[in-house]
Amino acid sequence: MKLPRFALALSIVACSSTSSTGVPTNHFKPFFDVDVDTVGKGSTYVGVIFDQPGTLTQVRLEGGDSVTFKTDKDPSLPLGYDSGLQVYNNTIKDVTDRTFVTIMLTRASGTSAPSSTVQLPAALALTAPMPSAQVTYGAGSGKLVVTWTNIIAGATVDFSPSPCGGAAVSTKPLSGPDNGSFTLGASDLLVSAPPAAGSCVSIRMTRHVNGTIDPAYSQDGTFTARREDYVQVNVVP
Repeated sequence: MKLPRFALALSIVACSSTSSTGVPTNHFKPFFDVDVDTVGKGSTYVGVIFDQPGTLTQVRLEGGDSVTFKTDKDPSLPLGYDSGLQVYNNTIKDVTDRTFVTIMLTRASGTSAPSSTVQLPAALALTAPMPSAQVTYGAGSGKLVVTWTNIIAGATVDFSPSPCGGAAVSTKPLSGPDNGSFTLGASDLLVSAPPAAGSCVSIRMTRHVNGTIDPAYSQDGTFTARREDYVQVNVVP
């Protein structure tokens, strides 16, 4: 099961939980997370956490309250509860082509919140690098300029290089606005000079966009969607 990036941190911070039956919807602080991962056959993960504003208390849905979600191709899908992480979640396996996710809170008694929506980001339409492109290390002075055409205003893109089949090598933030171009230094791609035959480096490109939260909620929550795509390059001396 794929877990939301915020779930573990929030579950550690949270000291307690409370039943939703005594909590009005405008005292729900939502954290909504959608993650589209294209590795293998791909998957789309949806995660939901409800906090109470100004507290370390999370809200557990009870008394007939429920949360579900829908997409452009799925009219209604459940969100199961993970009691360990205190998160409602579901993973649609083998699916990366949905265009939006709407998360729907239904209250048995009280105000429902059916319209929190995010438009899922498309893959970067790369113009460079092409798969297996050659990048010169140049004693660490080389550069790789990543360019793409389908800019999303207000979005951000993270870049995480790692040896093909290995762990990421850079610990500094590699992130920038979704403006069509980002430059990676050769030292971001590899920590030392590659062998004469070159080294394969996989670059994970993660696009982040924000959604809108239903007005019935406390408005200091978040709704974030990400899409992860990959390109491999060959770094030579």
